[in-house]
Amino acid sequence: MEELLYQTFDGGSLPILARVRCAVGSVTGHVTDVYVDGVGLRLPTIAAIGIGEKVELSLWVEGVERPVALAARVRARRDTETERRYRLRFVSREELAQKLPRGLYSLFNRRRCERVRLTSPLDSTLSSLGEGVRATAEIDGVSRGGCSLVVDADTERLFASTERVLIGLRQPGLQLVGKPRTWSVHAVIHNRQATDTGLIRYGCELLPENAAGALELERIFDYLLEREHALRAG
Repeated sequence: MEELLYQTFDGGSLPILARVRCAVGSVTGHVTDVYVDGVGLRLPTIAAIGIGEKVELSLWVEGVERPVALAARVRARRDTETERRYRLRFVSREELAQKLPRGLYSLFNRRRCERVRLTSPLDSTLSSLGEGVRATAEIDGVSRGGCSLVVDADTERLFASTERVLIGLRQPGLQLVGKPRTWSVHAVIHNRQATDTGLIRYGCELLPENAAGALELERIFDYLLEREHALRAG
């Protein structure tokens, strides 16, 4: 069964570093993809590791966390003139959950697929990156890795050619340690669909900038989930 790809970080949006230690030595590179049970890596050409070989894989975000060593096996390798691309699979998900810091572990957590449709949509803002375009929107659904936004036709005309955006949220009950009760995150609009009421719903993937942002995203989702349960119970 093909592993579920959660996020692609190639290009440096979330610089997760990786060090692979095998029988012939160790080499350091970057994580390019995150899967449910493993990672994709970009390593220098000097690293020629055989398919099926068991290695020690250390992961960390520079300046945020210390390296954490995990057991993994090489599943695939693709060679180019300048680098080698690997896909590694973790030997134990239990070890993954026990050793990785929460912010980093959330990237591999199956709960990212959990989705909640909000009874009472949240007011939010939608901004383009570098173009100065800003509008209001409503968040009517969330998951640990994305959200759905509802916008009007005027907003759709403004953002018709825009994919990468900044979503902002201000909510009285939102508590972030040491920060104001506001939140913003980069996102990519993957799909757009007209509703029966003439509005447009955007399906967005949320892109935290670092491991700390991923942890904050987890807290946001937990807060919205508790809020929704309270609204439905009350």
